[in-house]
Amino acid sequence: MTYRGKLNHKGQITIPVALRQRYNLYPGQTVILDDSTDIVSIKPVRDLASLRGSLKSNLPYDEKAIKKAVEKYRIENYLAKEARSK
Repeated sequence: MTYRGKLNHKGQITIPVALRQRYNLYPGQTVILDDSTDIVSIKPVRDLASLRGSLKSNLPYDEKAIKKAVEKYRIENYLAKEARSK
């Protein structure tokens, strides 16, 4: 399905509700914008908050540090894959 949007004066575009729901996108979420082809694609960076509690541990939980480390790893991994595919 194709959706149409319009950029505002800040260069922002609203992602239609149907797409936000389908891809579980939420306000404040980090996304990767990929323009390696002539098409710009948006890929969500998933966070660990949704997995919280699935593993038991007595170690302290620092959600902010974990999110930062995982986001850095995913972006680096994604960029490395893109570089290899060129």
